[in-house]
Amino acid sequence: MEIAPGIHHIQKAKGSHVYLLVDDDLTLIDAGYPGNGNMIVEYIEGIGRRVEELKRILITHSHPDHTGSVVELTALTPVQVMAHPADTTPDGHGQNLVSYLNLFGAVPLPIPFLRRVVADGFLEEGQVFPILGGLRVMHTPGHTPGSVCFYLESRKTIFLGDMVVNIGEYVGASMPFPKTDMKLYEKSLRRIADLDFDIACLAHGQVFRGDAAQRIRTILDGYLKAPIWLRMVRAMPRVFRPRRESRFKEL
Repeated sequence: MEIAPGIHHIQKAKGSHVYLLVDDDLTLIDAGYPGNGNMIVEYIEGIGRRVEELKRILITHSHPDHTGSVVELTALTPVQVMAHPADTTPDGHGQNLVSYLNLFGAVPLPIPFLRRVVADGFLEEGQVFPILGGLRVMHTPGHTPGSVCFYLESRKTIFLGDMVVNIGEYVGASMPFPKTDMKLYEKSLRRIADLDFDIACLAHGQVFRGDAAQRIRTILDGYLKAPIWLRMVRAMPRVFRPRRESRFKEL
């Protein structure tokens, strides 16, 4: 599905949402669960492009539901995998591995979630890729130490990773995990809320379209007013809570 010119949401991908940026070459933001590789290739071919045009995979953070299919894709074509250094671990042999808690993606076992994901390069604050008029990296730690967002200012579009979710009845902050720092998360959320964007591409839940920045500010206001225990309850997976209609719909 093309969200906006050159910005595609590969909706069939499992795990985190996968976004494809189509310009002179192709850029993937996150890769979802293991097993998405062939489906991502089919999508690329379905829009008249070739997998050989995929030049980079940009990882929003190290959780395995975002990195699961990276190895499948790197086996098909030379592609640069990039993540923030705070979400990588040196393997002692000159490589940096995208790993969560020094476990997922860092153990050479034939298990999908434990396959080694090598970072070929690092994402740094303020770095700009020449993609669709300029894709800027924002280091937004909190959810993980190396969480990043990607801001297409010329398109008024931002890719938020797990900074915000929009699933079922719950629209708001993501669930805390080991290594989550809630103070840093709040600071990063404030920073995002100060930006100007109309489209917010989330890793979990429907895309915000139209006045998306105001929606993020509304989420921030509600988040700051709630005590920490309530924030955590609200962010629990929906399997533990009644399923209702989301307040914010993709238009």
